[in-house]
Amino acid sequence: MKKQLILVLFAVLLLSFDVRSFGPWTHTAMLQELCAEPDDWPYKKLCCNNLDACMFGLLETDATVFHYVTNFKKYQLMHSWATPDKCLEYARNEGERAVCIGMALHCAQDSISHNRFVPDSVKNSKVIAEAIAHPFVESKVDDEYRAKHPNLEYDTTYYLRDENIDKYCKGPDSIINRAAGLDLSWECDALAGAVSKGGMYQSVFLVGPLMNYGYKLFIKVSALVPVPKWYPYEQDAKEFSRMVFRDEWPRQLDPTGYESLRLSNIGWYILQWIVIISLVVVLVKTLKRRSKK
Repeated sequence: MKKQLILVLFAVLLLSFDVRSFGPWTHTAMLQELCAEPDDWPYKKLCCNNLDACMFGLLETDATVFHYVTNFKKYQLMHSWATPDKCLEYARNEGERAVCIGMALHCAQDSISHNRFVPDSVKNSKVIAEAIAHPFVESKVDDEYRAKHPNLEYDTTYYLRDENIDKYCKGPDSIINRAAGLDLSWECDALAGAVSKGGMYQSVFLVGPLMNYGYKLFIKVSALVPVPKWYPYEQDAKEFSRMVFRDEWPRQLDPTGYESLRLSNIGWYILQWIVIISLVVVLVKTLKRRSKK
């Protein structure tokens, strides 16, 4: 029984760590820094003059991150250039248009994170699993930004407050739900809960409290995961963001980074399937033994 429990716990950890993207602090800080720059492009004015709405769109693009493992197409929907395109078509006022630009900025920044920064970190790492390295790589960048911006945690939680969720992500007529073609009310609430580390933090992920415990356990060894120098990637992410402001959206990269992450992660998937098959074999043998008794 002890062996089976260990295998189950190991399988849960292996299957649950793919659900991270750039941390919310990173997205918030980059947009704050970009708004402080002197350029005066129309989409930049729209975003930075309506920062509350733009930041909400930037952060809530990750609302579907909870479906990364169980329903990748739903995750992909919000990490697709087509969704902010539709959002701008449906937008009825400046605030809603600013939400759409925030969504496009998220796609731009994740295009660098998921196609360059995280894959490069995995390739340079001795850690075989992208899914294990991925959250640590990006959480370290989050920590760097939090050190530079003392109010960052408060600011990020503020942008995700209930008032903005009700205005932009509740009901079929809200701009995010219209752009996505789905009701993401629960997901928007869940992301805000996760970011604020409220009661939902332990329940929104794939395996609830167990995964949360596993994540906390891995955080303790995150210092072992090497991270390349962030500055060049930061500049690339900011330049992609400026392209959004200039209405020259950098559509050449897939914001999910699916193919880039897969190529950096082949050994991980082999290991996953070995564990899954081993677990199935152990469970089948156990059931057979019990049926004979």
